[in-house]
Amino acid sequence: MEPQEPQEYRYRAVREVLEVLPIGEVAARYGTSRQSLHSRRRRFEQEGMAGPRDRSRRPRTSPSRISAESRRWCAGSGGSIRAGALAGSASR
Repeated sequence: MEPQEPQEYRYRAVREVLEVLPIGEVAARYGTSRQSLHSRRRRFEQEGMAGPRDRSRRPRTSPSRISAESRRWCAGSGGSIRAGALAGSASR
């Protein structure tokens, strides 16, 4: 395969799968995994051309993140707090 823009390259791979070519064969030809190609095909069917593009892996939320108020409180303590004290896991 000749080098192309990644978006166009992925789109072409998905089109081949939609044309009923074996997904394993298409994945090998494009140098990707079957699982990745399945995901891109599913997203293409749901979202159209925008579906196959790369997505951020950054989490949308961070449940273990401490609040801004807690960070300010820690900063004001002058470093006198033990590391696990905020999480309630202070060992004795």
